[in-house]
This record gives sequence, structure tokens and C-alpha cells, in this order.
Amino acid sequence: MGHQGSIFRPVPGASLSDIVSVRQWLTSAEDIRAYVEVRNKFIPHKPAALLGVIPGLVRPDFLIEIEVVAAVPAGKVKGDQ
Repeated sequence: MGHQGSIFRPVPGASLSDIVSVRQWLTSAEDIRAYVEVRNKFIPHKPAALLGVIPGLVRPDFLIEIEVVAAVPAGKVKGDQ
């Protein structure tokens, strides 16, 4: 999760608090507790969420995939006119 905060900057002015939906895929059920604990530090609010455990991801060395949707109010986007 160390990279998530730095990756989530697709729109200037967006923040983690703008997340409205999270889809998470883990490759091991044993990782759920630790993953949720870390995720809740970055996303303390409760967006719509789905967490699934699947046998593998697009690359065998990947253990987790996270898809995030955010809703950023127009007035919050830097550079909006």
C-alpha cells in the first residue's frame, strides 16, 4: 500500500477522501486481515467495496490488485475555470 497514495493522483486536487468505490482482489485469503487493516489507514471512510480472493492475477508475482473510482467535485480540481 505504500505506492497507492502516490499513484492516486490522476487529477490535480484529487485525494484519497474522494474514493467512492474500491474493488480489491487478493490471491490468498490469509492476507485479508492484514490488507484490510492497511487499507483502512489510507481509506478510513467506507466507500462501496468488493473484496475477492482469486487463484492468480495477470502476473504470477502479483499478490493484490486494487481498482479505485473517485468522484472529484469540479470546484476541487486545480486548474478548473
